[in-house]
Amino acid sequence: MINREELPKVLQRDIEELESYYHSGDFVGYDCCLETLEATVKQCCIHGSISGKQLDTIFRRYGLR
Repeated sequence: MINREELPKVLQRDIEELESYYHSGDFVGYDCCLETLEATVKQCCIHGSISGKQLDTIFRRYGLR
């Protein structure tokens, strides 16, 4: 389970955008946004904004692992 309030604002925003694409059926937008989310999650983990466990949880949630 992902507790969005614990995530940096940039990740919260990316996840909201990703889910918006999903719910609207725009899977091209979803795929592009998913790539952005992956990069942002990795950067946040590298900089210590999120833990490795949070990275794994997000990646599993969105099929990146």
